[in-house]
Order: sequence, then structure tokens, then C-alpha cells
Amino acid sequence: MAADFEESAYPSENCGEDFESKTKLDEHMKDAHGITLENRTQKKDNENRGR
Repeated sequence: MAADFEESAYPSENCGEDFESKTKLDEHMKDAHGITLENRTQKKDNENRGR
């Protein structure tokens, strides 16, 4: 039984568009928003540290 797309979707934090895989989301973020995975990871790390 396949999961519903909504349950397995990866939403873009910038535009809200949903992607079927993390790889597709990462490609979209880089191509459409100029944000690399490294940038997103660093931002989340800083937020978790209270910066």
C-alpha cells in the first residue's frame, strides 16, 4: 500500500511547493531560491542554538 502524497511530501520552506523526495526538494531550493543544503542546515543549526 502506497502512502498518500501529502504524508510523504517535502514542502519548500520558501514557496510552500511540495516535492515527492528530499532530493527533489534540495534541487528546487538550489535552482529556484539559490539556497543550498549546507545553507539550510547551517540556518537550522543556528536557530536551534538560539541565534
